[in-house]
Amino acid sequence: MLQTLMRTRLLVALVLVGLAAGCGGKFDKPLELSRAITMGEYSYKPYAGFAGATSLSISGGSIYIAYAASGEIRAYFSDATPIPGNLVRPFTGLHRPALIGTSKYVIAVVDQADKDTVRVYGLSGGGPVVSFSDPAWAGISGLAVDDSGNIYVADAARKFVRAYKPNGRPRFEVDLADSGFGIGHVMKPSGIALDGGTLLISENHPEKVQVQRIRIDRPQTGVLFSATIPFLSTFTGADGNETPMVNPAGVAAGTDGSIFVLDQGLNMILRFDGEGNSIAVVNSPESGGPSDLAGAVSIDTYNRPGLAATIYVLDAARGLIHRWDPK
Repeated sequence: MLQTLMRTRLLVALVLVGLAAGCGGKFDKPLELSRAITMGEYSYKPYAGFAGATSLSISGGSIYIAYAASGEIRAYFSDATPIPGNLVRPFTGLHRPALIGTSKYVIAVVDQADKDTVRVYGLSGGGPVVSFSDPAWAGISGLAVDDSGNIYVADAARKFVRAYKPNGRPRFEVDLADSGFGIGHVMKPSGIALDGGTLLISENHPEKVQVQRIRIDRPQTGVLFSATIPFLSTFTGADGNETPMVNPAGVAAGTDGSIFVLDQGLNMILRFDGEGNSIAVVNSPESGGPSDLAGAVSIDTYNRPGLAATIYVLDAARGLIHRWDPK
Protein backbone atom coordinates (compact mmCIF):
# COMPACT_ATOMS: atom_id res chain seq x y z
CA MET A 1 0.00 0.00 0.00
CA LEU A 2 2.80 2.44 0.97
CA GLN A 3 4.75 1.66 -2.20
CA THR A 4 1.63 2.27 -4.33
CA LEU A 5 1.06 5.65 -2.65
CA MET A 6 4.67 6.67 -3.21
CA ARG A 7 4.50 5.67 -6.89
CA THR A 8 1.28 7.70 -7.29
CA ARG A 9 2.85 10.84 -5.76
CA LEU A 10 5.92 10.48 -7.98
CA LEU A 11 3.71 10.15 -11.08
CA VAL A 12 1.75 13.31 -10.18
CA ALA A 13 4.98 15.26 -9.66
CA LEU A 14 6.38 14.12 -13.01
CA VAL A 15 3.19 15.10 -14.83
CA LEU A 16 3.23 18.59 -13.28
CA VAL A 17 6.89 19.06 -14.20
CA GLY A 18 6.04 18.13 -17.78
CA LEU A 19 3.20 20.66 -17.90
CA ALA A 20 5.47 23.48 -16.72
CA ALA A 21 8.49 22.54 -18.84
CA GLY A 22 7.57 24.82 -21.73
CA CYS A 23 6.92 27.88 -19.60
CA GLY A 24 10.37 29.16 -18.70
CA GLY A 25 12.88 27.54 -21.02
CA LYS A 26 15.95 26.00 -19.46
CA PHE A 27 15.54 28.11 -16.32
CA ASP A 28 12.25 26.52 -15.23
CA LYS A 29 11.85 26.71 -11.48
CA PRO A 30 11.41 23.48 -9.55
CA LEU A 31 7.93 22.65 -8.32
CA GLU A 32 7.10 22.67 -4.64
CA LEU A 33 3.92 20.75 -3.96
CA SER A 34 3.79 21.55 -0.25
CA ARG A 35 3.03 25.28 -0.43
CA ALA A 36 -0.16 26.40 1.30
CA ILE A 37 -2.50 29.10 0.04
CA THR A 38 -4.24 31.71 2.18
CA MET A 39 -7.79 32.46 1.03
CA GLY A 40 -10.02 35.39 1.89
CA GLU A 41 -7.31 37.96 2.72
CA TYR A 42 -9.04 40.74 0.78
CA SER A 43 -12.38 42.49 0.57
CA TYR A 44 -13.60 43.30 -2.94
CA LYS A 45 -15.36 46.36 -4.39
CA PRO A 46 -16.24 47.02 -8.06
CA TYR A 47 -16.71 50.55 -9.41
CA ALA A 48 -18.69 51.24 -12.58
CA GLY A 49 -18.68 54.31 -14.83
CA PHE A 50 -15.35 53.92 -16.60
CA ALA A 51 -16.56 53.17 -20.13
CA GLY A 52 -13.89 54.00 -22.70
CA ALA A 53 -11.00 53.76 -20.23
CA THR A 54 -7.89 52.14 -21.67
CA SER A 55 -5.28 52.08 -18.89
CA LEU A 56 -4.68 53.04 -15.27
CA SER A 57 -1.65 53.82 -13.14
CA ILE A 58 -1.29 55.04 -9.55
CA SER A 59 1.01 57.66 -8.05
CA GLY A 60 0.68 58.70 -4.44
CA GLY A 61 -2.98 59.06 -3.62
CA SER A 62 -4.24 59.42 -7.19
CA ILE A 63 -5.33 57.00 -9.90
CA TYR A 64 -4.61 58.25 -13.42
CA ILE A 65 -6.88 56.79 -16.09
CA ALA A 66 -6.51 57.19 -19.86
CA TYR A 67 -9.50 57.52 -22.19
CA ALA A 68 -8.50 56.98 -25.82
CA ALA A 69 -11.69 58.08 -27.55
CA SER A 70 -11.90 61.46 -25.79
CA GLY A 71 -8.14 62.03 -25.62
CA GLU A 72 -8.22 62.54 -21.86
CA ILE A 73 -6.40 61.54 -18.71
CA ARG A 74 -8.53 61.81 -15.58
CA ALA A 75 -7.25 61.66 -12.02
CA TYR A 76 -9.16 60.12 -9.09
CA PHE A 77 -8.42 59.71 -5.40
CA SER A 78 -7.25 56.15 -4.77
CA ASP A 79 -7.70 56.02 -0.99
CA ALA A 80 -11.35 57.03 -0.78
CA THR A 81 -14.45 54.84 -0.80
CA PRO A 82 -16.07 55.06 -3.20
CA ILE A 83 -13.78 56.55 -5.84
CA PRO A 84 -15.01 60.13 -6.29
CA GLY A 85 -15.31 62.13 -9.49
CA ASN A 86 -12.22 63.06 -11.45
CA LEU A 87 -9.98 65.86 -10.28
CA VAL A 88 -9.43 68.85 -12.53
CA ARG A 89 -6.02 68.10 -13.98
CA PRO A 90 -6.16 68.72 -17.74
CA PHE A 91 -3.45 67.07 -19.80
CA THR A 92 -3.14 68.89 -23.12
CA GLY A 93 -1.67 67.77 -26.42
CA LEU A 94 -3.14 64.25 -26.27
CA HIS A 95 -5.04 62.61 -29.11
CA ARG A 96 -5.52 58.91 -28.35
CA PRO A 97 -3.92 57.92 -25.02
CA ALA A 98 -3.64 54.15 -24.73
CA LEU A 99 -1.17 53.21 -21.97
CA ILE A 100 0.07 55.18 -18.98
CA GLY A 101 2.78 54.74 -16.37
CA THR A 102 3.52 56.93 -13.36
CA SER A 103 6.34 57.68 -10.94
CA LYS A 104 6.45 60.01 -7.94
CA TYR A 105 6.98 62.98 -10.23
CA VAL A 106 5.79 62.36 -13.80
CA ILE A 107 3.30 60.44 -15.90
CA ALA A 108 4.22 58.86 -19.23
CA VAL A 109 1.54 58.23 -21.86
CA VAL A 110 1.52 56.24 -25.09
CA ASP A 111 -0.42 58.38 -27.58
CA GLN A 112 -1.68 56.32 -30.54
CA ALA A 113 -2.40 59.24 -32.87
CA ASP A 114 -0.73 59.06 -36.30
CA LYS A 115 2.03 56.87 -34.87
CA ASP A 116 2.86 55.69 -31.37
CA THR A 117 4.36 58.57 -29.38
CA VAL A 118 5.32 58.68 -25.71
CA ARG A 119 4.46 61.96 -24.00
CA VAL A 120 5.68 62.82 -20.51
CA TYR A 121 3.78 65.17 -18.17
CA GLY A 122 4.01 66.50 -14.67
CA LEU A 123 1.46 64.95 -12.33
CA SER A 124 -0.47 68.22 -12.13
CA GLY A 125 -1.23 68.18 -15.87
CA GLY A 126 -0.62 70.83 -18.50
CA GLY A 127 1.32 70.25 -21.70
CA PRO A 128 3.93 67.53 -22.24
CA VAL A 129 7.47 68.25 -21.07
CA VAL A 130 8.83 65.87 -23.69
CA SER A 131 7.46 63.78 -26.58
CA PHE A 132 9.34 61.11 -28.51
CA SER A 133 8.88 58.02 -30.67
CA ASP A 134 11.00 55.12 -31.88
CA PRO A 135 10.68 53.73 -35.43
CA ALA A 136 11.29 50.25 -34.02
CA TRP A 137 7.97 50.24 -32.14
CA ALA A 138 5.34 48.02 -33.73
CA GLY A 139 2.98 47.05 -30.89
CA ILE A 140 3.56 48.72 -27.52
CA SER A 141 2.21 46.49 -24.77
CA GLY A 142 3.65 47.97 -21.58
CA LEU A 143 4.91 51.26 -20.17
CA ALA A 144 6.70 52.24 -16.96
CA VAL A 145 8.66 55.22 -15.66
CA ASP A 146 11.07 55.33 -12.71
CA ASP A 147 11.59 58.11 -10.19
CA SER A 148 14.61 59.36 -12.15
CA GLY A 149 12.37 59.90 -15.18
CA ASN A 150 13.71 57.02 -17.26
CA ILE A 151 11.01 55.42 -19.40
CA TYR A 152 10.59 51.73 -20.20
CA VAL A 153 8.59 50.52 -23.20
CA ALA A 154 7.57 46.90 -23.87
CA ASP A 155 6.76 45.91 -27.45
CA ALA A 156 5.03 42.55 -27.89
CA ALA A 157 5.26 42.60 -31.68
CA ARG A 158 9.00 43.31 -31.79
CA LYS A 159 9.70 41.18 -28.70
CA PHE A 160 11.70 43.67 -26.68
CA VAL A 161 11.72 46.00 -23.72
CA ARG A 162 13.70 49.20 -24.21
CA ALA A 163 14.67 51.98 -21.84
CA TYR A 164 14.88 55.69 -22.64
CA LYS A 165 16.35 58.67 -20.82
CA PRO A 166 14.04 61.42 -19.51
CA ASN A 167 14.65 63.38 -22.72
CA GLY A 168 13.50 60.43 -24.84
CA ARG A 169 16.91 59.35 -26.06
CA PRO A 170 17.60 55.59 -25.92
CA ARG A 171 19.58 54.24 -22.99
CA PHE A 172 21.35 51.58 -24.98
CA GLU A 173 23.16 50.30 -21.92
CA VAL A 174 19.76 49.13 -20.61
CA ASP A 175 18.43 47.87 -23.94
CA LEU A 176 16.76 44.47 -23.65
CA ALA A 177 16.13 43.97 -27.35
CA ASP A 178 17.57 40.46 -27.75
CA SER A 179 14.61 38.10 -27.64
CA GLY A 180 14.84 34.43 -26.79
CA PHE A 181 14.91 32.05 -23.84
CA GLY A 182 16.59 32.56 -20.52
CA ILE A 183 16.82 35.38 -18.02
CA GLY A 184 17.22 38.79 -19.63
CA HIS A 185 15.49 37.81 -22.88
CA VAL A 186 11.86 38.46 -23.74
CA MET A 187 9.59 36.98 -26.41
CA LYS A 188 6.15 38.58 -25.93
CA PRO A 189 6.15 41.11 -23.09
CA SER A 190 2.58 41.87 -22.06
CA GLY A 191 3.14 44.20 -19.12
CA ILE A 192 5.95 45.81 -17.12
CA ALA A 193 6.29 47.35 -13.66
CA LEU A 194 9.15 48.75 -11.60
CA ASP A 195 10.09 47.05 -8.35
CA GLY A 196 12.88 49.07 -6.78
CA GLY A 197 15.95 48.74 -8.98
CA THR A 198 14.43 45.99 -11.09
CA LEU A 199 11.84 45.72 -13.82
CA LEU A 200 9.13 43.05 -13.65
CA ILE A 201 8.10 41.77 -17.09
CA SER A 202 5.08 39.55 -17.71
CA GLU A 203 5.26 37.41 -20.86
CA ASN A 204 2.48 35.45 -22.54
CA HIS A 205 4.22 33.82 -25.48
CA PRO A 206 3.09 30.17 -25.77
CA GLU A 207 6.65 29.05 -25.00
CA LYS A 208 7.24 31.59 -22.20
CA VAL A 209 4.27 32.06 -19.92
CA GLN A 210 5.94 33.73 -16.97
CA VAL A 211 7.08 36.83 -15.10
CA GLN A 212 10.75 37.61 -14.90
CA ARG A 213 12.82 40.27 -13.15
CA ILE A 214 15.49 42.36 -14.91
CA ARG A 215 18.07 44.79 -13.53
CA ILE A 216 17.52 48.27 -14.93
CA ASP A 217 21.18 49.27 -14.70
CA ARG A 218 22.70 46.38 -16.69
CA PRO A 219 21.74 44.98 -20.12
CA GLN A 220 20.39 41.43 -20.38
CA THR A 221 20.92 40.83 -16.67
CA GLY A 222 18.21 38.88 -14.95
CA VAL A 223 17.65 38.69 -11.22
CA LEU A 224 16.55 35.50 -9.53
CA PHE A 225 13.54 35.79 -7.28
CA SER A 226 15.34 33.27 -5.09
CA ALA A 227 18.02 30.62 -5.51
CA THR A 228 15.45 28.13 -6.81
CA ILE A 229 12.95 30.46 -8.52
CA PRO A 230 14.25 32.43 -11.52
CA PHE A 231 10.82 32.92 -13.11
CA LEU A 232 7.24 33.09 -11.85
CA SER A 233 5.43 30.58 -14.03
CA THR A 234 3.22 28.65 -11.58
CA PHE A 235 1.24 29.38 -8.43
CA THR A 236 -0.32 27.41 -5.61
CA GLY A 237 -3.89 26.49 -6.52
CA ALA A 238 -6.81 25.99 -4.16
CA ASP A 239 -6.01 22.26 -4.09
CA GLY A 240 -2.50 22.97 -2.80
CA ASN A 241 -0.81 21.94 -6.04
CA GLU A 242 1.33 23.99 -8.39
CA THR A 243 -0.76 25.32 -11.31
CA PRO A 244 0.74 26.91 -14.45
CA MET A 245 -0.11 30.48 -15.40
CA VAL A 246 -2.10 30.85 -18.64
CA ASN A 247 -2.02 34.49 -19.76
CA PRO A 248 -0.18 36.89 -17.44
CA ALA A 249 -1.34 40.19 -18.96
CA GLY A 250 0.00 42.56 -16.31
CA VAL A 251 2.15 42.82 -13.22
CA ALA A 252 2.47 45.24 -10.27
CA ALA A 253 4.57 45.53 -7.13
CA GLY A 254 3.78 46.50 -3.54
CA THR A 255 6.13 48.37 -1.23
CA ASP A 256 6.14 45.36 1.13
CA GLY A 257 7.82 43.25 -1.57
CA SER A 258 4.63 41.62 -2.82
CA ILE A 259 4.24 40.99 -6.55
CA PHE A 260 0.80 40.86 -8.14
CA VAL A 261 0.12 39.18 -11.48
CA LEU A 262 -3.04 39.68 -13.53
CA ASP A 263 -3.78 36.42 -15.37
CA GLN A 264 -6.52 37.05 -17.95
CA GLY A 265 -6.76 33.41 -18.94
CA LEU A 266 -7.40 32.24 -15.39
CA ASN A 267 -9.46 35.29 -14.31
CA MET A 268 -7.17 35.64 -11.32
CA ILE A 269 -4.95 38.07 -9.47
CA LEU A 270 -2.00 36.11 -8.08
CA ARG A 271 0.11 37.33 -5.18
CA PHE A 272 3.75 36.33 -4.61
CA ASP A 273 6.34 37.46 -2.09
CA GLY A 274 9.62 39.06 -3.14
CA GLU A 275 11.30 35.67 -3.38
CA GLY A 276 8.71 34.30 -5.79
CA ASN A 277 6.74 32.17 -3.33
CA SER A 278 3.03 31.91 -4.06
CA ILE A 279 1.05 33.56 -1.25
CA ALA A 280 -2.57 33.84 -2.38
CA VAL A 281 -5.09 33.88 -5.17
CA VAL A 282 -6.44 37.34 -4.36
CA ASN A 283 -9.73 37.23 -6.27
CA SER A 284 -10.89 33.72 -5.53
CA PRO A 285 -14.66 33.08 -5.68
CA GLU A 286 -14.49 32.33 -1.96
CA SER A 287 -13.43 35.93 -1.31
CA GLY A 288 -16.21 37.35 -3.46
CA GLY A 289 -14.12 38.54 -6.38
CA PRO A 290 -15.16 38.68 -10.04
CA SER A 291 -15.32 35.46 -12.04
CA ASP A 292 -14.36 37.13 -15.34
CA LEU A 293 -11.21 39.22 -15.79
CA ALA A 294 -10.72 38.49 -19.49
CA GLY A 295 -11.28 42.17 -20.31
CA ALA A 296 -8.90 43.45 -17.63
CA VAL A 297 -6.04 45.42 -19.16
CA SER A 298 -3.97 46.98 -16.36
CA ILE A 299 -3.14 46.48 -12.69
CA ASP A 300 -1.51 48.69 -10.09
CA THR A 301 -1.32 49.07 -6.32
CA TYR A 302 -1.83 51.82 -3.75
CA ASN A 303 0.41 51.41 -0.72
CA ARG A 304 -0.44 52.93 2.64
CA PRO A 305 2.50 53.14 5.07
CA GLY A 306 2.74 50.01 7.15
CA LEU A 307 -0.19 48.29 5.44
CA ALA A 308 -0.51 45.74 2.66
CA ALA A 309 -1.24 47.08 -0.80
CA THR A 310 -4.69 47.86 -2.17
CA ILE A 311 -5.01 46.43 -5.68
CA TYR A 312 -6.74 48.15 -8.60
CA VAL A 313 -7.52 46.50 -11.94
CA LEU A 314 -9.10 48.23 -14.92
CA ASP A 315 -11.62 46.08 -16.79
CA ALA A 316 -11.81 47.96 -20.08
CA ALA A 317 -14.32 45.59 -21.65
CA ARG A 318 -16.96 46.33 -19.00
CA GLY A 319 -15.93 49.84 -17.92
CA LEU A 320 -15.19 48.71 -14.37
CA ILE A 321 -12.44 49.23 -11.82
CA HIS A 322 -11.98 46.23 -9.54
CA ARG A 323 -10.53 47.00 -6.11
CA TRP A 324 -9.21 44.63 -3.44
CA ASP A 325 -8.46 45.96 0.06
CA PRO A 326 -6.51 43.91 2.58
CA LYS A 327 -8.69 42.99 5.54
